[in-house]
Amino acid sequence: MNYHLVMDDRSVRSILASAEPGQLGMVGYVNVLDAEYEYEPEDPDDNTSEYYHWSVRLNFDHLLRFVLSFQDVGEQAWGSCSIESPDDVLYTDGHGFAVRDKTVFLCPLDDGVHGLFENNIAEFQYLESLE
Repeated sequence: MNYHLVMDDRSVRSILASAEPGQLGMVGYVNVLDAEYEYEPEDPDDNTSEYYHWSVRLNFDHLLRFVLSFQDVGEQAWGSCSIESPDDVLYTDGHGFAVRDKTVFLCPLDDGVHGLFENNIAEFQYLESLE
């Protein structure tokens, strides 16, 4: 497996906004690129969503879990998930994955991928909470 961690401005901001280690709260993400994935739209067996762009967001709190189990993660066929909109992105906690809106900025600590379905906040909500 060949994965690359990519930290853009937004993911760095989400990590800086995360709860301190050992504290309950919200956590940000890093981007993971699947460097070995090849999209073959002419192949009838390739059921990749047209909105999967070889990028997955990884819950920052689960970075170590991902590193330790990334061989198993590759078997999950991220590209065949149900990304139905260009406004969606895949999130993973190192084991499972879920489709979420790209506006998700922070999600609950230690809830794993299932916590991504509720109680998450967008960046604008985080900024409003600082005012």
